[in-house]
Amino acid sequence: MASNTLLTTYHIRGMTDSAGSPGSEIATAKVEHWGDGTFRAVLNAVAAQGFIRFDDNPTAEETVVINGVTWTFKTSGAAGDQSNLGATVGDTVDNLVTALNASADTDIDDATYSNVNDELHVVHDTAGTGGNAFTLAAGTAEVTLSGAALAGGEAGIEYRLHLSGKTAIARMTAYILGLVGVIGKE
Repeated sequence: MASNTLLTTYHIRGMTDSAGSPGSEIATAKVEHWGDGTFRAVLNAVAAQGFIRFDDNPTAEETVVINGVTWTFKTSGAAGDQSNLGATVGDTVDNLVTALNASADTDIDDATYSNVNDELHVVHDTAGTGGNAFTLAAGTAEVTLSGAALAGGEAGIEYRLHLSGKTAIARMTAYILGLVGVIGKE
C-alpha cells in the first residue's frame, strides 16, 4: 500500500475589498502524493462573503437590509435590529459590527461581521454554497454592495490524478493553481 506524503498546502484568499486590498484566508488546498504516481488534491469548502461600503456616514433612521432584516441607524439608544451612529464612517461600521455579531436575530447570526477599511465585511458561518443565498440590500442608506447576496461559497472538492515522470509534481501544482487563487504555500 502506498504511503501518503503531504507535498504542500496552498492558502486561498477571499475577495478583495473595494480598495483592492487582499482578503483574508478562507480555505486551504492540500496536495498529497500517494507514492504510486497518484496525486490527491483536496480543496476545503469555502464560505460565501460580501461587503457593504457606505458612501457617506448614514444619518439617524437610515437603513440597510441584511438577509431580509431591516437594520436601522440611531443617534443613541440602539436596541434590537439597530446600531448607533459614530462620528465617522469607520466608527459607524465598528458599532454596526459589534451589534451584528451580538445579534440574537436568527437571520443575522448566520454570518460573522468585520470592519475592513471602513467597509462592513460579511462572511457566512457555514462553508459551502448555502451562504450564497444570504442577501444584502441598500435600504435607505447610500451604500455600494458587493452584490445582492453573498458570493463565492463553494462545496469542498477532491481531485485525484495519476501522473508519472519527472514533471508530475509540477503538473499537479499547475493544475491546482489553475483551480484556485493562491496567496501562499507551506
